[in-house]
Amino acid sequence: MADADGFTWAPGFTTVRVGWSGAVGHIVLQRPAKSNAFDGPMWTEFPAAVALLQARGDIRAAVVSAAGRNFCAGLDLGYLAGTFAARRGAAGCPARAREALRRDIGAMQAAFTGLEACAFPVIAAVQGACVGAGVDLITAADLRYCTADASFSVKEVDLAITADLGTLQRLPSIVGHGVAAELALTARSVGGAEAARLGLVAGVFADHAALLAGVLALARELAAKSPLAVAGTKAVLLRARDAPGVAAGLQHVALWNSAFLLSDDMTELSARAPLAQSPPSNRGLCAVIVKLGGSAITDKGRLETLRGDTLAAAAAHVAALHRHLQQARRGGVCVVHGAGSFGHFQASEFGIARGGNDPQSAVAGFVATRRSVARLHAAVLDALIDAGVPAVGLSPCGVWTTNDRRVADAAAGVAAVSAVLCAGMVPVLHGDAVLDAVLGVTILSGDTLLRELALALAPEHAAFLTHEAGLFNRPPQQPGAALVPAVEVARDGSWRLPAGTGGGGGGGAAGVAMSTAAHDVSGGIAKKVAEAAAVAAAGCPVVIAQAGSPSGAAALLHGPAAFVGDGALRGTVIALAAGA
Repeated sequence: MADADGFTWAPGFTTVRVGWSGAVGHIVLQRPAKSNAFDGPMWTEFPAAVALLQARGDIRAAVVSAAGRNFCAGLDLGYLAGTFAARRGAAGCPARAREALRRDIGAMQAAFTGLEACAFPVIAAVQGACVGAGVDLITAADLRYCTADASFSVKEVDLAITADLGTLQRLPSIVGHGVAAELALTARSVGGAEAARLGLVAGVFADHAALLAGVLALARELAAKSPLAVAGTKAVLLRARDAPGVAAGLQHVALWNSAFLLSDDMTELSARAPLAQSPPSNRGLCAVIVKLGGSAITDKGRLETLRGDTLAAAAAHVAALHRHLQQARRGGVCVVHGAGSFGHFQASEFGIARGGNDPQSAVAGFVATRRSVARLHAAVLDALIDAGVPAVGLSPCGVWTTNDRRVADAAAGVAAVSAVLCAGMVPVLHGDAVLDAVLGVTILSGDTLLRELALALAPEHAAFLTHEAGLFNRPPQQPGAALVPAVEVARDGSWRLPAGTGGGGGGGAAGVAMSTAAHDVSGGIAKKVAEAAAVAAAGCPVVIAQAGSPSGAAALLHGPAAFVGDGALRGTVIALAAGA
């Protein structure tokens, strides 16, 4: 009998479910309490489920998904330890024990090779963790999609194993040899956004429900096409990929592991606690984060007054940076701009940063502030797009949330930025009035946004483009004001000026200055430097330079390196102190 989704499920399976609806097949890994790790019964039932769909003769496309929070945690370590113990303890000829192990490996390889051998296309739908054998499985599928919270890891090297079920043979043709080598040798986790950028998955969905709906719709679309044309396309693609021979590679690694897998390394590792999974990484997705200061692109002393020439020049420099990064394949660029004279006047008048002067003014001020900021955001987008930047506006309100002025959850905001970067476009955010769990409303500054994005995306460097040439040892308009060329940051985020810079070599904001308007609600110079220091403490150096100037262009393209030994360029480099 068909369920609510139209699928009829075959009886007799416990560790997987297998069903069909019309010409679409569906296999569901069904050990959620064990994160769908493969044990003995699962190794039997999974290939049986694949064979059942093949035997029907009416399946034209299939989906492999999983129940629970995680797609697949790899091999069940208890099953693995038991298998090795049985082979170690077998009496008689050691060579025969190793031959038996080779047959065990071959049977597991066949489970995933059978999936690949289906005449119909197979789509893998991944949520949560996909580790070890999970990666072996999905690389045997024809198409892969995942949720934003998915993470992938070729984990075998951390378990004293050479991956032997297909990843090392199939992954290089999906993401390229170099990327496959890096993932297999480091065993690092890759987040959903990076997986899409690398080509491991063809698309990213917001959550598991959206993922399943999307891949099942795609399966129905494929099933409606000519079965002969689809089967032929799949066969030719696999033949072209297998010119050197995936089958030969699988035989090779089976022989290798049958000889070397029964090692003391495995015994020692099996006795340890389960290895913790490293968090998903967005490394390489964004090379540079740019902050367009509100004082640079607007006249902070005059209500809603744009510095059009400076904005146009800065936009041209961002366009040059974007082209450079695209050509070098180094990742993308993300832009965050301040509000300046758009929004600050209204936010100051109604006390929005502290939750509003009263409930009624909080609503009126919130709306007025966001209306003003939206005007500036549109102007910034226009300038960037006119300069040739594929800019996409992302307003923080409704996505980024705060709790007593502190960012409560950056995940949704980072995911949105990552998705735009994966699409090859440039996300553009701005300081904004946002909803706050304690205060009701507050201000989320562009500096705080940049900090959160830098910590999540790990860019090569960040550039703060301001109205001034950098940080000064006193307000720039005062006689004797001198540019501070560097700020040294400790690992804990504290910072100081190097001796001889005119700031006394001490820590804190007393030794630096920039222009700050009386109605500035973003926290002033102390908060700006503190945010930049937090970014630098995480390993991302920050350069402060003048927007629209040659120094600003150099800060974008080359980061701190541009300001080493070049007296013609002026700026402040905020970076980890030597030895930190």
